Amino acid sequence: MPRADAFLVEKTATTSPLLRLQLFERGQEWTEKLMALQKKINSWREELNARLKAIDTEWEENRDSKPEEHGKLLGLLEKHCQLLGYFGRWSAQVQERIVQLSI
Repeated sequence: MPRADAFLVEKTATTSPLLRLQLFERGQEWTEKLMALQKKINSWREELNARLKAIDTEWEENRDSKPEEHGKLLGLLEKHCQLLGYFGRWSAQVQERIVQLSI
């Protein structure tokens, strides 16, 4: 995203309507790239949610199992929750750039 940020700086610094029009096409290209990235992030989040459901099922199936098993599952849950937070922040940053490009 640093290159998209550099483009946004260039776009913001450009005041001439004619030059801004020239930047419009490049802005559209950046928007498409960012939307493709957003789609990938959403796909990864969906995959992670499926894994969380599988962990939940495993937890329920092994409700009376050894504490070590629950500890292992809790470790997986912690890692998955961290990833969900990361994906959420990343997705918000990408969405913010898309909005900035549209105005």
